[in-house]
Amino acid sequence: MNPEQLQAKLAAIPALRPAPKNVATTRTQQAKVSKATSAASSTEGNTPVAAVIKSKSTAKVSDALVVWAADTGQELFTLDGHTDIVSSVAFSPDGKRIASASGDRTVKMWDAATGQQMLSLNGHSYAALSVAFSPDGSRLASTSGSLGKFGELMLVDTATGKQTLTLTGHTLSVTSVSFSSNGKWLASASWDRMVKVWDARTWTPKLRAEAQARGYLTVRRDRVKSLEELQAYIRSDKTISDMVRKQALDWAELFWKNRQTVAP
Repeated sequence: MNPEQLQAKLAAIPALRPAPKNVATTRTQQAKVSKATSAASSTEGNTPVAAVIKSKSTAKVSDALVVWAADTGQELFTLDGHTDIVSSVAFSPDGKRIASASGDRTVKMWDAATGQQMLSLNGHSYAALSVAFSPDGSRLASTSGSLGKFGELMLVDTATGKQTLTLTGHTLSVTSVSFSSNGKWLASASWDRMVKVWDARTWTPKLRAEAQARGYLTVRRDRVKSLEELQAYIRSDKTISDMVRKQALDWAELFWKNRQTVAP
């Protein structure tokens, strides 16, 4: 490319424009510079933007969760309630609720229109680090952890605040969580250098029976010599429920074939 061609290409690139006044990564309050540590935007309604502002003041331990109107840059309100650093914030899919996670071990849910606190969830053993709504907004996933401690994931019903699932398996803090687009799966990332995918469906008797049957067959198939022996053992086993027995019998042939495939 000769100099003339290069000059023509550069001239065709739109000039860089300054960021709109209502978009900011820092703000000044009482002559103290604050640092934005987390942000989330809503795609519904007036598209407000929420950002967590980490105070530089040694006299203030907690963070301010500030909500702006994205179209005007007007500060709408501040959400006060956490007593430690706010590490994550998320809007619900319909834009009507805001969830926040904090080092005070709580996860809070707020009304995005009024700023009123709707729920305060206290189930985490360590600092809450990340939050995410399910695609339909009916569930809220949050993660936690601490330096050198194991991490956990918690799912709650957003209507009632009732905890529906606790997922453990990471050996260090779980720093991020996200739902799949269909809401059936959760992905989590951790300081243990692992990314895990979880079944996020609420446990029902059927799902519980399937999980127990899966574990039962995985162990039992290696202790018998034929499919017929496996099926006979399942029918006679008095330690399992009828629901688990039925599921195990339905899956027995499939599990046996898989065993034969990997057998040496």
